[in-house]
Amino acid sequence: MPGTRLSGKCVLVTRPAHQAEPLVEQLTAAGAEVECLPTIRLRDPDDRAPLLEAVSHLEDYDWVVFTSVNGVERFRAALEERQQELREIPGLRWAAIGPATARALHEAGIGVVLLPASYRAEALAEAIRESAGGPGRGYGEAEAPLRGAKVLLARAAGARAVLPERLRALGAEVDEVAAYVTESNPEAADGLRETTDDRRWDWITFTASSAVRAFAELGGHIGKSRVAVIGPITAGTAEALGFPVHVVAAEYTIPGLVRAIQEAEA
Repeated sequence: MPGTRLSGKCVLVTRPAHQAEPLVEQLTAAGAEVECLPTIRLRDPDDRAPLLEAVSHLEDYDWVVFTSVNGVERFRAALEERQQELREIPGLRWAAIGPATARALHEAGIGVVLLPASYRAEALAEAIRESAGGPGRGYGEAEAPLRGAKVLLARAAGARAVLPERLRALGAEVDEVAAYVTESNPEAADGLRETTDDRRWDWITFTASSAVRAFAELGGHIGKSRVAVIGPITAGTAEALGFPVHVVAAEYTIPGLVRAIQEAEA
């Protein structure tokens, strides 16, 4: 049965502790035994002034763009600090990289959120480009369809440059602010180093490139485990670090990742 395909399999979850529950629940429902060793943790950026300044002037922007649920949560915290609420503003549009991020915005009170066809930065930039002629202020021309548009991008410090670069190439003015910092979690190091060449986990899951890099930094060992990743960007990071990738989710979501592991076990 699909719901028990992972019975007897041990799966490692490397997501941050506060985000692990959905993946753990879905793996457990599929019959897996799950171990959590969060390889990354989140903290505030050293300087929060740019984020606080940006949330105080949302009316100056045409777009606010998020690439993670964490970005939405830190954005909302900054608004609360400024004694403001996340709300619809005339002329301001919202975009999210995937359904979980969009759901976080919906739950905060934003009704309409642009989603790309596939859940990665390249597709998100393309979706914003395609929407340039739709409702809103209307910008630019064919060569630079976002000329005159001002975009606020609140995300992790040090994230891939492709999204702001593509938006700027389309003519947009992009304010990129660090909503949070992702760093290796030393508390997971001992658990990772206990691994030997014998298979401790049947599957090791990664849902972000930062989790893969931290796994390597903390001395993680793949051994005979199989590796499942949430999408091609994370897969590329793993392969660049010399880790094998056995499964890449076709849909870059938690359900898509679990489904891909189940299909590999079929």
